[in-house]
Formats: sequence, structure tokens, C-alpha cells
Amino acid sequence: DALAQWVQDESLDKKGVHFALDDWTIGMVESAPSQDNSFDCGVFAVLFAQAAATGARIDFDHRHIPYFRRKLVLELLDHSKA
Repeated sequence: DALAQWVQDESLDKKGVHFALDDWTIGMVESAPSQDNSFDCGVFAVLFAQAAATGARIDFDHRHIPYFRRKLVLELLDHSKA
């Protein structure tokens, strides 16, 4: 509920429009991996978003983050050339 409220509040604040969440399915992944430091949250957030968007399994943990960080940087650099 807090995340849904935040999305709606941000939409109103930044765009001045109501953001409809009627088509959203909100759930919680019980066995989601967690970071073991204070600086990998962005990488975890991107990986969770990618999994949610593609339906991929969440099958990584904090040991895989250096690999995914490098992969994300390469993808961003590649897309910046387009």
C-alpha cells in the first residue's frame, strides 16, 4: 500500500495527474534476495524491475551484483550510442 501511495503522490506532485493503479497487481516476493551493504540498492532495484517486467525468475544474490553492475553499465553505454 505504501508503494502504491508513493506512486500516486509522485504522479500528482510531478505531473499533476492521478495515476491509476487499477490494472496493477501488487504482491510481495517472500524469498527475494537482499543486499548485504549500503550501496547496491540501485542494482537490486533495477534487477527486480527487470524481473517484474519480463517475468524472469529472481535467481541472483549479493554475490552476483558486481557482474550485474558491469553488465548494466555496458548496456547503458551501448544504448547511449544510439
